[in-house]
Amino acid sequence: MQNLDREIEDLLFRKEFYLLKNKLLNIDPKKKNYIFYNILGYAYQELGELEKAELSYLKSLGLNNNFLEAKFNLAVLFYKKKFPNKAEKLFIDYIDQDKNNYLCYFNLGIINFEKKDYLKAIDFFKKTVDLKKDFYYGYHQLGLAYEKENNIEEAIKFYQIANKINKDNLNISYNNLGVIFLKSKKLKEALDYFKTALNFKGQKELIYQNIAIIYSELGEADNSIYYMKKAVEENKSDLKIFSRFIGTFPYTNYKFNDYEFWSKQFSNNIIRLKQQNEIIDFKKKKIHLGFFSADFRNHPVGYFLLDLLPYFKKSNFDIFFYSHSPVDDDLSEKIKNNFSNWKKVYGNNTLEIINIIKNDK
Repeated sequence: MQNLDREIEDLLFRKEFYLLKNKLLNIDPKKKNYIFYNILGYAYQELGELEKAELSYLKSLGLNNNFLEAKFNLAVLFYKKKFPNKAEKLFIDYIDQDKNNYLCYFNLGIINFEKKDYLKAIDFFKKTVDLKKDFYYGYHQLGLAYEKENNIEEAIKFYQIANKINKDNLNISYNNLGVIFLKSKKLKEALDYFKTALNFKGQKELIYQNIAIIYSELGEADNSIYYMKKAVEENKSDLKIFSRFIGTFPYTNYKFNDYEFWSKQFSNNIIRLKQQNEIIDFKKKKIHLGFFSADFRNHPVGYFLLDLLPYFKKSNFDIFFYSHSPVDDDLSEKIKNNFSNWKKVYGNNTLEIINIIKNDK
């Protein structure tokens, strides 16, 4: 068994999970203890066989309910399977037995962050970095949670700490700092952070896009389209970036052939949603008419719309507004006050928005 243990350790170390699974399944049944089922569960999990992984972890805990490694692994599995409440309960059970596992606090922070309970997430992330003072992701997530709470001073502080202990040379905290300064129109500081971010590892398409936005704000259209093109070349599947890139062409001395080429590239990357055609009932008293925009605010679209609102009130339509903007302002409030059917769909994906609109008929 000792030689077998060494072989299992070696397969784990080399991440040979298929070989590991087969080796474990051929072990003498008398030797299948709670440690065995935990390792088998981990092999299944890494191979994407999540149901079998769950059963193995449960068998491990059935044989030893105090085995923390299986409890942690099962919690992570539940999170992967999108059962955050089950995962949260197991992480809390783990902490009741051992209060020194920083990853448990970190995962609890992530779960609460995704629930948008940012203050609770902040508490967990702080416990994380108290236990693991050189944990980059803990400080980065603290910055992100404080940013969501609009506590920009604290967000900047923790992003900067993350960058100081950035052993893996990641770019995301530099990018987020750039975004903070971009939002506050401090363009030089923002540009410095974005250009610094390019020297580190991680996705670069968002950084290129943010640099392009700054040059657009500065009225430097050629620089803007140069960086937007680099963003698209970095990741052609990000259609938001692709759309922005195509939208910059009219502001430059572009060649139509270039525009046509990139437009076709954009079209080829669009995922076609399979939707059933439905017959709309126009026999109801009022036709439902929807407006979809990110510009129901202090923007030319918003002002033009204000002049039309009185006519809508007198019309035979029920008016619906679907706002795809992250912010509302005084003009947004005027529209809301005139019409009850206001829905904020910022953050929803395309299919979710389609279904919201369909449900409103």
